Formats: sequence, structure tokens, C-alpha cells
Amino acid sequence: MKYDLVIAGMIRREHGRFWDLVARRFEARGLAVAFLPAMDEAALPLAHRGDAVFCIPSEIRRRGLPPPAEGEVSEIERRHGLLSLRNLYTHEMYSTERHDEARLARKAVNFFRVCSEFFDRHEAGLVLEETGGWIECQVVWAICRTRGIPHLFVEPGPLDDTVIFARNSDKVRFDCVPDFSRHPRDVRDEVDAYIARTTAAPKLLVPHKDRAYYRDATFSNVLNPDTFLKLCRIARRKVFVNKFDETFSTRKLASRYLMSLLRRKLLAFYYDRLRGSEAPYIFFPLHMPYDLQILVRAPHCFRQEYVVEMISRALPQGVNLLIKEHPVSIGWYPFRVLRSLAKLPNVRILHPSVGSHDVIRGAGAVLTINSKVGFEALSYGKPVVTLGESFYRGWGATIDVTDLAELASAVRKALSSSPDPERIKGLIGAVVSRCHKGDLYDLEEDNLRLFEAALAREMAALPGAGAGRGTQAGGAGS
Repeated sequence: MKYDLVIAGMIRREHGRFWDLVARRFEARGLAVAFLPAMDEAALPLAHRGDAVFCIPSEIRRRGLPPPAEGEVSEIERRHGLLSLRNLYTHEMYSTERHDEARLARKAVNFFRVCSEFFDRHEAGLVLEETGGWIECQVVWAICRTRGIPHLFVEPGPLDDTVIFARNSDKVRFDCVPDFSRHPRDVRDEVDAYIARTTAAPKLLVPHKDRAYYRDATFSNVLNPDTFLKLCRIARRKVFVNKFDETFSTRKLASRYLMSLLRRKLLAFYYDRLRGSEAPYIFFPLHMPYDLQILVRAPHCFRQEYVVEMISRALPQGVNLLIKEHPVSIGWYPFRVLRSLAKLPNVRILHPSVGSHDVIRGAGAVLTINSKVGFEALSYGKPVVTLGESFYRGWGATIDVTDLAELASAVRKALSSSPDPERIKGLIGAVVSRCHKGDLYDLEEDNLRLFEAALAREMAALPGAGAGRGTQAGGAGS
């Protein structure tokens, strides 16, 4: 069977509903669509599609696959150009706090087995999935690379209510035009409007798919019906559906929520606020402890406490370092780690209620691994030092560090210079040109129409994608 579009990587019921509605719009254009759900829950809204749905976990269970044969892991690594199978499941290991490597390796091998069988039996014009570090995302992406199948990752964009696509890569890449005057007039106008909007009336950029997670670790926000229902769904999948293949451990997930409450209470003694007459400081926003951005895109910065200590050592005398927990992971960082950082003489931990934009305004510079905070700081004309791979690194608007031993000189350069405003605008213009209006997993009709148009434009621009007919941006629903 030939499919113009294969949608992979779905793990939640709402993912299945969203992609089902998106697929209907492309089927109306004449495209054949198939689905590769990564969890049974995501396959439920797609059940009416019959053979077009290839649910990976249910296929693994149906086959009763044996443990990896001798040499099978090495063969997979060789065939797909993997340095190690371990790199493929590291994100899942740390995110779920399940360190049974034999189990994770078996899961990865089984995913390669059944996904390879799907692509043996079917021809795919294009594979689309949400950006992720989970085993299923990494396996499908590895197979597409090996077989030369056109591939798109999609993720929330750095602009409000937008999405951005990575074409045949796990990183968003685009051509930056440093000379701002060379951008089209409408792009220049949008860049000026974005900078004015960001600096005059800033707001926290929260993608639709993550809105339930952006909340403080208080009793009312953690111990609520939504959290209880989530734990019940995971327990049900573990007992009645996926059994021992369930990604999350109910016990460990419940423990994580409870520990976040305890840590949040204990950290109250160490939290600080912005002061009226603040001494010179650099701002370093912490990532989620097990975020894709560091585990996959910047693994050398995985131990953020070490990075913070290195920055602390690199600061000139009299300059402080202000750090802040990621809004999604308040209370997730080990208490002993944050307490040890708070005891460093030039480091302060900001209270979760302090807004990032308020911190950026007063900062002498912003130092980041690859957080979107770094991109926002450029709108304020702030010097930005980057430590890891990001979509705004390498275009002359930031100071890029490749070795932590270079931190001291990079910090001094940031505190004694200002970035070129035209390069910043050129970079933002490139981002504006690649971001599309629309949001992941928002089922509203207007959003579905916008997302359809965004995906159609990306499909038309992707070389080699056998997307069939009717995918031009001016087609139905654009």
C-alpha cells in the first residue's frame, strides 16, 4: 500500500483525535494517510480507520516477540548509523526514572522490528511526527534516515500560537539573512511588531499542548482531579493494556508529584526576588531536568548544577548569577542540588512567581543552553551566550560557547559589548518566515484550518516528498 502521509509518534488520546481531524482534511485533498501510534491510548480515536492504523505496542504484543538475538543490537546500530542504542533510549530512561536498560533495549529493538516491517510492506511519501526524545520518535526517525524517506518533525514555534517544522532533521534549520533590509517588507513589519509586542507587553509563551503543566507545585495545583485521573489512566494501561510495556511507572510518577510538593516547600527558604537596586547580574534559566533540549540536543549540559557552578566561577567580581526553575518543573530539581547552588556566594534562585521578562530587562547578559528565553532576550537587545545547539545559535547574534572552559572570556565579552541590532532583526526575520500560525492538539476549527495550511506549505517545500496532489498552500483550507 502506498501512503502519501504517515503520522507517527502519538501517545495520548487527544493526539489521536487531533491527527485524525488533520488527516481528514488531507484526505479531502486526495491523499492517503496512515498512522503509527506509539501507545494504545492514542489509537482509540483512530479505530474507525481500520488497517490504516498500525499501533506499535499492540503489534509487539500480538507477535509475542522474543528477546533480542545475539548480535541483533549491533546490527541495528550498524544499519542505522547509531553510535549506541543507549543514546536512543536515554531520554526515556531519565524522563521516566526507569533504569532497567535490558527492558529499554528490548523495547527499542521491538520498535525497530515492527516499524521496519511496516515500512517494508508500505511505501511512505512523507513521515510526520511531533519532535520528541522518546524511543518511538527516535526509531521512526532512524528508519526514515536509513531508507531516505522524507521526514518532518513538528514542534511549537518560538512565536506565540505558532508551529515550526524540521525538514529531514531533528533540529530546526533555516537560512538566516543577516542583512535585515533584504527581508520582504511584510516580514520586516512583522519583526518590528514582534519586538515591540515582546518588550512592551510580554507574556509567558505557553504552547496549547503544555498548558496543563505550567503551574506552581502547590497543593491545589498538584493534588487535583486532573493529576488523579492521569495516574488512573496510567495504572489502567499498565494493568489491562500494556502490562509491563507501559512507559511510566505509576508509583514513580505519583512519587514525583509528591516530592515536588515537598521540595517546593523546602525551597521557600532559599527563593529570592528581584530587588529595587539590583547589583549587576547574568540570568541563566534552568531547563526541565529531563528535557529533550538537553538530553538529546545538548547532552554535554545534562548536569545543569555543574553548568551553574562553572558559570559562577566564570563571573567577574561583583556580578551575580540569577537562576530560575523552568515553569513546567517547579519542585522537580533535587533539593540538595538547588540548596548547594543557593549557597554559592554569587548565585541566587528566583521565586517561581518572578517573570522571566522582568529578569531579562535588568540583566547585563543572558546565558542559556538552548532555551527559548535566549531568543526572547535578543528582542531586548541583550547579549546572549549559548552553550548548546539551538535555532538561534551561529548567526552572529549570539556569543556561542563550544567548551565550558571558554565561559569566562565569553561572559566578559557579553558584559562589555552589545549585539548588532540588524543581525538580531535578520535572525528574527528568518524565524518569522519559517513559523506558521497554528498550534498542536488544539481541536478548534480555526486552528485546524491554520495547521492544515501550515503543513501543506511544508509538504510542498520538502524535496522528495511524495505527497500526492492537492498539497499546495493555496489548496483547500488555506
